[in-house]
Amino acid sequence: MRRASTFYFCLLAVLVGMPISAVAQGGGAGWIERFSGPGPWDGWEFHYPFACIAKPTASQGTQTKQVNEVKLFNGCFDPKFEVPSWWFEVEYGRYNSEDDPLVNNTDVHLDRVEVRATTPVSSTGGIVELGFGAGAYRFSGDGFDFWKVALPVRLAVLPLNRIERFGRWGSVFQLWGKGTFVAGRLSGDDFGVPASGFNENWEFVFSGGIIIDFRDSRRPRQKIP
Repeated sequence: MRRASTFYFCLLAVLVGMPISAVAQGGGAGWIERFSGPGPWDGWEFHYPFACIAKPTASQGTQTKQVNEVKLFNGCFDPKFEVPSWWFEVEYGRYNSEDDPLVNNTDVHLDRVEVRATTPVSSTGGIVELGFGAGAYRFSGDGFDFWKVALPVRLAVLPLNRIERFGRWGSVFQLWGKGTFVAGRLSGDDFGVPASGFNENWEFVFSGGIIIDFRDSRRPRQKIP
C-alpha cells in the first residue's frame, strides 16, 4: 500500500503542475471494489473530452430560438457559443490487483476504456455531474487475457464549484463515484483457476477516486444560477 500511496502522490503532483495549455485533459487516482473473484483494484485514470453540445449566445444573430449544436473540443470554448450543457469524453484507466489470492496469488491487470456523456445536475447548483455511457474491461495476467462489455453510471462531485473565491478553478478538483455493470459471466475458468472458485453473471461493482480536470480553468462548463 505504501507503493500505491507514493504513486498517487507523484501522479497528483504532476497533474497539478501541468501547464494551462493542457486543459484538454484530466487524470487522477481510482479504486474498484472486488468482483465475485479478483480485486480490489488500485490504479489511475486519464480522460479526454472530445466534443460538447452548446448553442450560440443570445447576442449572436437575430434568431429568437437558439439551436443546440455539437462542437468539437476547441469549438466548445468559442465565445460565440454558450457554455456547453453536455460533454462527451473518452476515458482510460489502468488498475492492478497485486498477489490476488483468488487467482493463484498472481497479479491481475485491468484496463478500463469508456466513452460517456456528462451533464451538470441543475438542482445541485452544478456541484454534481451525472455521466453515463459504454465501455469495456480488459482482464490480463499470466495465462489469460479477455474483454468484457461495461455499462457505467458515474457521479462526479465538485466540492469547490460554488465557492466564489475559487472562480472557474472551483471545478478543477473532483471526487467521483461510479457503478458499473460488467456484462456476461465471470468465473474462475476465465482466469485459469477452478470455475468453482467464483462464478457470477452480470457483475455490478462500485469504484471511486479523484480527478484533477484543467478544462474549467479555461472556461466553466455550465453556468448554474
